[in-house]
Amino acid sequence: MAKGKYKFDRESLSFNKIQFSIKTKIFRFFSYLLATLLIAIAYNVFFFSFFNSPKEKALNREISQLILKYEIA
Repeated sequence: MAKGKYKFDRESLSFNKIQFSIKTKIFRFFSYLLATLLIAIAYNVFFFSFFNSPKEKALNREISQLILKYEIA
């Protein structure tokens, strides 16, 4: 568990605990959530555009087999 954030005060030569408001905590939460979602979407777009899923591979194999059968017949 986090122990908290502290800031050094040069005038009193002591550490003061930083208290975040509810608004700041909510903003940070949603900014991390948005960043995570954007990274996940980019990850999915990248992998689904360059790599086929196993189902797509099976469908492409089936299509190629059907085309070969039509060419033979």
